[in-house]
Amino acid sequence: MIFLKHIEYQLIYAADQKGADGVAKRIAAYLSEETGFRFVAANDSGSYENEILLGAVSRPITKKLQAYMPPEDGFFVGVFDGRFAICSRERMGLAVGVMRLRACLLSGIAENCATWSMASNCFDRVSALPRDVFLAETARAARRFFNTYGTWVERMEKDMRAEDLADQKLTDALVRRLAGGFAVATGYTNVLYRGRIQKLDANDYEKKAIRDSRGHIRIPAFFAEQYFFTSLRADTDGCVDLTAICEEAPFSLYDSGDCGVTVVMPADVPSFADPDAASDGYTNAEYLARMRRFLCAHDLPNPTCDVERTRSVLIGTQFDDTYVYDYTETPYDTYYSPAVLTVKEDDGTITVYAAHEVCRLHRRKEASTVTYLKKSLDGGKTWKTLITVADMRWASLFSLNQKLYLMGCRSSTETAMLMSCDSNGMHVKIADLGISVRGSAPCAVAIARGRIFRAFNDGVLSVDLRDDLFDGASWRKSNDPNSLISRAEYEQRSGKKTNPNCIFWFEEGNVIEGRDRGLYALYRIDANPSFGYAAAFCLSDDGAQLSVEPTTKGVFSIPNTQTKFTVKYDEKTNCYLSFTSLSTSDWLMQRNVLGLVASEDLLHWELVDVLLVDREMLNSRYSMYRHAFQYVDFDFADEDIMFIVREAAGKTCTYHDGSYITLYTLKDYAKRINAYFEKKPDATEDPI
Repeated sequence: MIFLKHIEYQLIYAADQKGADGVAKRIAAYLSEETGFRFVAANDSGSYENEILLGAVSRPITKKLQAYMPPEDGFFVGVFDGRFAICSRERMGLAVGVMRLRACLLSGIAENCATWSMASNCFDRVSALPRDVFLAETARAARRFFNTYGTWVERMEKDMRAEDLADQKLTDALVRRLAGGFAVATGYTNVLYRGRIQKLDANDYEKKAIRDSRGHIRIPAFFAEQYFFTSLRADTDGCVDLTAICEEAPFSLYDSGDCGVTVVMPADVPSFADPDAASDGYTNAEYLARMRRFLCAHDLPNPTCDVERTRSVLIGTQFDDTYVYDYTETPYDTYYSPAVLTVKEDDGTITVYAAHEVCRLHRRKEASTVTYLKKSLDGGKTWKTLITVADMRWASLFSLNQKLYLMGCRSSTETAMLMSCDSNGMHVKIADLGISVRGSAPCAVAIARGRIFRAFNDGVLSVDLRDDLFDGASWRKSNDPNSLISRAEYEQRSGKKTNPNCIFWFEEGNVIEGRDRGLYALYRIDANPSFGYAAAFCLSDDGAQLSVEPTTKGVFSIPNTQTKFTVKYDEKTNCYLSFTSLSTSDWLMQRNVLGLVASEDLLHWELVDVLLVDREMLNSRYSMYRHAFQYVDFDFADEDIMFIVREAAGKTCTYHDGSYITLYTLKDYAKRINAYFEKKPDATEDPI
């Protein structure tokens, strides 16, 4: 079969197959745009001179072809019995067939381009691109053909600003252009390397790239030794002469001068010296300008300490974008509800316990959950799974009388659930308390007044320690906090308007003692589009009654976007602490910047440090939509704090779902907090 550009070709689809017409029309438009040939869609009720059979059409040739294909074959594309056909049993195979036809048309192949595919090697036969690149490209095309979304981010792209889309396209090209090189800017602490914004010295976040009196560029030896894979003699300032190193090694150094950006590239990669030279659709001048924005004026703040390098992974996976995936329909697993507990042993060592759930999502609903309880004896470097609790979610982790407890919710019945075991995961006891509860998260549990207090979204559950904790009749449920403050009252007290078409409610509450020894329940507020506020309620000693905290009238400000936070009291600093998502935009769900916040009285909160920031080279909007440090729980370990994170990092479907559960360590936290409050001119009034 010879393809000619002046001829119109009909993509024949099955008229009796639902949605086949739309798929054929989108494929026809794609092939026409990509190749310059003319394609239109037509159903199989008619017969045409220049037919290309697409899928399971009612033609004897197609039926015969399908009979020839064994189950392990993915697709066929080419001439069969005198007719050109693209045949496949599944979506990815059909997309690969279309991409094969596209490649044939672009390469000028005019004769039979038939390709049989076996499942093990079909993709290698149809593309010279690396396998993962080709599969990702094919999957993107297939999602266009089938009008589906591989990720939530793809769906959001439909409404994103054109400048953000264009900037991310430039950024992707920049990452490819830098390849094995790196870029720094004089007077700044960061380096662009391997698609990430890294610190030049992980031991000293203040060390910068500088220009010396000779005009040479100097950078910290810490990064230089990692990059050049050799020991280097550093001067007294801990820096090495990058200019001199590149003069003696097979690397080129381009110093942009006025731009302030210096780029080091392997000798076999084109330099950035010619500003007008173009690659991947952009000039070197455009690349340099984008690098300067990352290095000198990035939209996200810099972390203020080296917490990020303490990262330890409990469980994680990378989202696979190399197959045809519809996140709205296809079940997939994600990680939720991290919780952490530290125990100081008699020999002075710290044992770390952690819990998290693995949740199966189907059509954006939680279809099933399993909660894992794990143990680490080496500070989180390695983990042993003690037990798994099927059908449990939102489990807070606490200890009582040398036993470990998980208290959460049974997924299938939405009733409160309790588990206990010893420190080795033995003597397990599990009970469904039979108490209906509405939502939660692993927030702070209070053990006070001879009772256990655990908040849920529709009230606080509590039990007398003398009673049977595993008997639902022993537990008492308070009134619903959502009945105590109206939308109008929130708007009046916060000064923020909310969308009346969106939910307004309180969720994910912490129960904690105040300075006055009274009990308080602090809840996150969902009040689209406003954020940065939380709700405060007084709780009676018997756990029966919640009431609006009178000083704030139930609404106080806290540096936080619309996400869960855990609150705990710290004896060392005499402060209440939390780890919260920080805002750098107007988007209420932003979670890609995490900070340590503190309060001297539970009601007035201030940012102490920026701890974790998304460090991938991304447009800021893409970063917010893809990545997050969220649902943090924490506990104290001598002079440090260990905090556990539901983290969305790397390739993700959405910022919301955890692709990792990670543990970090904030060292010498008390020094940071005390230093911050010592600088404050006035003490906070009206403590509770």
